[in-house]
Amino acid sequence: MESGSSAKTGDFFYGWDLLYKTVKADVSKKSDLLIALVHFLLTKHYNFRCVGIGDDKTLPEEEGSELLPDSWNDDDTKYSLRYVHDKMLYLLLGHITEGIPC
Repeated sequence: MESGSSAKTGDFFYGWDLLYKTVKADVSKKSDLLIALVHFLLTKHYNFRCVGIGDDKTLPEEEGSELLPDSWNDDDTKYSLRYVHDKMLYLLLGHITEGIPC
């Protein structure tokens, strides 16, 4: 029988294993894993939907997805993911800084 706190942790991360399986082949560094985890938390717990990559600030008509888009980690130095939440556009930007091991 699970304790109350471990059951809550299990619920909190429910679905992470499925998302991870969809991106596992693309993950090659720690920062890829961190961005995938942030994406998971945004889509599962805050109802953000990913509408693509890049930093275009126009709000798309599409509703978005819970999955990471193709080529989400093709750039070796930065990440740029676009999300929609409550008909507003949000950009998730991440930069890898030299000198900090990833």
